[in-house]
Parts: sequence; structure tokens; C-alpha cells
Amino acid sequence: MSINHNDAHLCLVLSVTDLTMILTAISAYAHIASYRDLRERLQHQVANQRSAGLQRDI
Repeated sequence: MSINHNDAHLCLVLSVTDLTMILTAISAYAHIASYRDLRERLQHQVANQRSAGLQRDI
């Protein structure tokens, strides 16, 4: 999976629970660099939501 950072960004509204489920699902692919990058970005989003007090589901 190659990521072009010049592409337009798609911003979805996902709950912490949704993001956690996605992180769990892709954890099996952590040996692939592009999935590690994705996991890092999602983990950052979870941390931001938690620090902003958005822990509950939307």
C-alpha cells in the first residue's frame, strides 16, 4: 500500500471504539511498513480523541 501525501484527505468521523476495532483488525499486518504507518496515524487519532474528551461513541 503506497500513500501519496498529495492526495486529498478524506476525514471520516469514527468513534474511539471504531478506531480501536480497526487497529485490532490491522494489527496482524504490523510487519508491513505501510500498515505500521497507518496504525501509527490511527493511534494518534485515538489519543487525540481521548485527550479531547471524545471517548464515547458518536
